[in-house]
Parts: sequence; structure tokens; C-alpha cells
Amino acid sequence: MRRSAAAVLLGIVVVAAVEAQSPITLRADFTRTIRTGSTVETVRGTLFYRPPARVILRVTEPVSQWVVFETGSMLIWYPEAGRAFRFSEKTPSPYGFPSTFVGVPLPDFGLAAAGFTLEGSQMREGALFTRWKPPAGLARSIGTATIGSRDRSPYQLEVTDPGGSFLARVTYREFVSYGPLAIPSRIELVQVDRGVLVSEEVTYRGHQFDADLPAEVVGFRLPAGVTVEETEW
Repeated sequence: MRRSAAAVLLGIVVVAAVEAQSPITLRADFTRTIRTGSTVETVRGTLFYRPPARVILRVTEPVSQWVVFETGSMLIWYPEAGRAFRFSEKTPSPYGFPSTFVGVPLPDFGLAAAGFTLEGSQMREGALFTRWKPPAGLARSIGTATIGSRDRSPYQLEVTDPGGSFLARVTYREFVSYGPLAIPSRIELVQVDRGVLVSEEVTYRGHQFDADLPAEVVGFRLPAGVTVEETEW
């Protein structure tokens, strides 16, 4: 499965943005809408989080599907077809589709830990924007990473290529609070994929914190006889 350059590059910095995984279980219904040109794809289902690092998506539309995220891999199972695929990561997962749900962004989105250097900052329309220079290993692919923050809370990360052209932007909105956690219930992603602008929105509703998860989620395992096809992501 080939990923776009923007996906890989954002993956490097966005995965580092999760400050801490929640020690509690989480459950929420999600809708994921992807727009590529005039094509619109909508996926619906329920997200389950079980600490310390397992996220399961039970997809109900457009097809029945289970997606299991664990450290270093993603398993996809199609119950009706009896097929399963496991994708092993060569680089971190992009955008943190599950991880942004269960984590709190760091003030710098983890850029410093990823080797980025702060170049400057400015106030614009009530928000603070900081510019970051990538490390030498990423300088051929990334020009600048810019973080937007309001009230000392980061809400947006944008990445450009070395020529200054837009690559990708992820924005967190509508935070839901639970104790010390501030969890985004709407995540917007825009990226350029092979010259085509792709936008994605993920919304979460019906949050249940520290809830008992269904037995099939807690003890999830593939049925006997299902062969898993292995590949690199």
C-alpha cells in the first residue's frame, strides 16, 4: 500500500503529537468523510480504545469491517468475505486517525523531539503561529512546519515543501474535556496527493469515557481458519 509523501511526512510529526495515551477506556461513534476531486467517500462505525495502545474501529458502512491498530501494525478483517490483511509500518501512521482521539497534543506537536528547530513566531488574528525548520534528514521533502495555537493550546499543523508549496494541514476542533484530557471531536485534514487535493473530516459523537467495552472488542481475535495476508504499509 503506497502512501503519499504528505502522509508519510505528516506521520513523522503528528504521531509525536500525542502527549500521553489515556489510562481509561473510550468509545465513540465516528463518521469519516473523504473528498478527492468530485468523489466523496463516507465511512461510519464505532471507535473503541483499550489502554495501553489498542484502538479498534468497527466499521458498519459502507461494508462490514474491523480495523485493529496496535503498535507497528494495522489489521483489517472483512467478516463477510472471511479475509484479513495486516499492514506493518515502515514509518509512523499518518494524522493519528485513532491516536488523536486518545491523546493530548504537545504544545509543539512533538516537532522538537523529531529534530525540528524553531525559526520564529508571529501573532495573526488572535492566534500564535510558530515556524519550524526540519532536520537535515527531512529537508529534501519538507520546507517549513507551522503550528497554530490559541490560548496556549495547539490546534493546527501545516507542512510545506522546500519550495514553499502546500503539502498538508491537520486541524483539531470541538474539544471534549474529561478530567485532564482535551479530546478533539472533529479532525480536518487537507493534503496534496499526487497533485490532487484531498480533504478528510473525522467526527466523533456519543463519547463514553471509562466505559465497559463489548466482550468481542476486549477479547478480539480472528476466527480460526482465517488466513492473514501480510504486507508493508
